[in-house]
Amino acid sequence: MSWGMVVVGGAVVPLLAWLLRRAGAPVSPVVAVAVVVAALLVVVWRWREGRWAEWWWPVPWVLTVVGVPLCLADVRHRRLPDVVTLPAYPLMATALTVAAIGGGGVTLLAGAAAGVLVFGGVHLVVHRVEPARLGAGDVKLAGVLGAVLGALGWASVAVAAIAAAGLSAVAAVGAQVPAIARRARRAEPPSGYPASQGSPNGASRPAPATTGTFPRQARDGPCPQRAIRCGVPHGPALVVAAWMCAVFPGVGSGMVPS
Repeated sequence: MSWGMVVVGGAVVPLLAWLLRRAGAPVSPVVAVAVVVAALLVVVWRWREGRWAEWWWPVPWVLTVVGVPLCLADVRHRRLPDVVTLPAYPLMATALTVAAIGGGGVTLLAGAAAGVLVFGGVHLVVHRVEPARLGAGDVKLAGVLGAVLGALGWASVAVAAIAAAGLSAVAAVGAQVPAIARRARRAEPPSGYPASQGSPNGASRPAPATTGTFPRQARDGPCPQRAIRCGVPHGPALVVAAWMCAVFPGVGSGMVPS
């Protein structure tokens, strides 16, 4: 069954990539399949090592298969299309129900429901207060992830929230490095001429075409090339934090399903 998990997961991803393309947020099916297969191999490894009970595997499987294409779409287009995010709710509910029947019990479902309300609700409040910082797609995704985290326990909810915020902060700092480097290069005088003399005929060098502080190339390029203007996507940080809690549960990241 372990290899079947990987094969089925890789087979489903092209369908999700097709849905994202129809929604105007295309991602590379090859990249999506490669990342999903690699992540599912880690899930299988953790399962076969006995790190958690067999009945838990549908949850990280759904989280991986759905989460990776959404992460790629958010990075490239700053979008989390409803065409994938909304179906993730019944898919995750089914996975959690299977896990509950398999051994998790009603307590697991109760925790999952509470996680949806708390984790999704907190992100909804942030979206209402600062809509420019957190999009509606992030709120919808947070509800799905909250179900996974709530099933693991309240420690997972707290750990994932802190980890996601930290990952987004690191990404925001990293996104500024190329822009800082571009500004530094523009400030340098041309080779062979003193900074105070400008061009050879004495005229000042024209400034590069910009809109605000962004050069024309950065303004017109895709979002990955203009990260500051588009904003740093929070969806990938949310998915990575929840995935780590689901696949590597333990001390500090929630209970171990057993």
